[in-house]
Amino acid sequence: HHCAFFRHHEARLGIASRAHYHALTVRHELEQTREAALRDGLTGLYNRAYLNPVLEKLVALSKRNGAPLCVAMIDLDHFKQVNDTHGHIVGDAVLTQLARLIRSSVRASDIACRYGGEEFCLILPNTAIAEARAKADALLRAWRTASFVAKDVSIDSLTFSAGVAELQQADESALALLRRADELLYRAKNEGRNRVHG
Repeated sequence: HHCAFFRHHEARLGIASRAHYHALTVRHELEQTREAALRDGLTGLYNRAYLNPVLEKLVALSKRNGAPLCVAMIDLDHFKQVNDTHGHIVGDAVLTQLARLIRSSVRASDIACRYGGEEFCLILPNTAIAEARAKADALLRAWRTASFVAKDVSIDSLTFSAGVAELQQADESALALLRRADELLYRAKNEGRNRVHG
């Protein structure tokens, strides 16, 4: 009798734990789907859908704590030329290589996003403007010296332009901070590219 009793409950427990396992699997799949929706399919960096709400949270946190916060906007120079000359497959590979360099250069607390096209955005919490600018400069130096080779195509002297802005604590919104970094990026473009403005 005892055996039958335990077998009966064991079977019920088995079903319960299987259902629990199934629920966990479904939740994990949902999280992966949500995570995939917030990642750029090409580079694996976060995308704009992730950037906007996270930057708003970090701006609020920075204001509350009085800690500095910087944003760097990075745009590949002459990228249309790369696409037109070598095709989109090579263009995509160049974007992926820059994304890899960015990922290997940032701290765990920094957030790297592909903003769209050939434009990238770095959110740098607890970072003042001088340090953020130095980081962008170091990234540009590393990118200049990286030569790109794929599918019998070799491209040297790749460069980018960047704009770096620090949150003005009192009243600046996340959107205004992004816009200011973008304006500085375009100033860098207009002054001859291959430089960091901030």
